[in-house]
Amino acid sequence: MKFIIALLLLTQLTAQAQQNNNLKRVSIAELVKTGNSNNVYVYNDNLTKFVGTWVGKEGGRTVQIVFVKKAFRLSKDPSNISEIELITGTFQYFKNGNLIKTYTNDDMSASLHNKDTLNVFIDIHERKTQVALLASFLQGNKIKLQVEKNRFEYKNDKDFILQDAIILTRQN
Repeated sequence: MKFIIALLLLTQLTAQAQQNNNLKRVSIAELVKTGNSNNVYVYNDNLTKFVGTWVGKEGGRTVQIVFVKKAFRLSKDPSNISEIELITGTFQYFKNGNLIKTYTNDDMSASLHNKDTLNVFIDIHERKTQVALLASFLQGNKIKLQVEKNRFEYKNDKDFILQDAIILTRQN
């Protein structure tokens, strides 16, 4: 019986994946221009340069952030299987080699601010708040990660473990 259920689930997922391969690929600019969000896959090539593992060390602190590009459903309507590419990932903060804090995919999301900068949002459950960071792509394989002080959330960010900007280097 378990085998039959697993087979049915696999068949459904395979059919859904085949459907998703048939989605029309559109850029965000095309989506905004046409307004058509039915059965489309919205891609963003500017996200690709952020994908990977980034590490920054300064004094006794180390920050590691991993950005992964994933497709998310745009609609709950079962007849519209549109998806959009977004960034998720993990954030880890170390002090003197000891892991102090980890935020996972469930806590972190990111979207493009402009072609060279990501808005990164981390949910801080223990404080019931959200931190807004900027990840700015620099020349080569480096990004600058800093708290976004121009956002209204900044009043809640002042206690976040990353107070000063740090330069991170791509590891892979």
